[in-house]
Amino acid sequence: MGMMSYQGSRYPIPRGCGVNPASRIEDPYKKLFDAHTMKTISGHVVKIDQVPEFTFGLQMRVTVLTDTKEFLLVYLGPAFYVEGPWQAKHLKLGDQITVSGSQVTVSGSRS
Repeated sequence: MGMMSYQGSRYPIPRGCGVNPASRIEDPYKKLFDAHTMKTISGHVVKIDQVPEFTFGLQMRVTVLTDTKEFLLVYLGPAFYVEGPWQAKHLKLGDQITVSGSQVTVSGSRS
């Protein structure tokens, strides 16, 4: 897939996901987004998984080995949306990505 830019996407906390259209429940990650902690990173995708969120369903998460040799978790948004058939491209292991978003610490883990 080569270089893929997720400018304006979530690093690692989703911004703009808003409400799950299926359940109309507010996205819990939206509350964590802080424009003052915006950061941009680049690196390679080393893991792709889906994480269950109690009130919102499965969230798509990737682990990125940054260009500075640091592993960071990046939450991209609801799995139904990120992996949906309407997406032009899907992430694969080894893809080079650039991600911008809000960096936060949750339960002692920085993501």
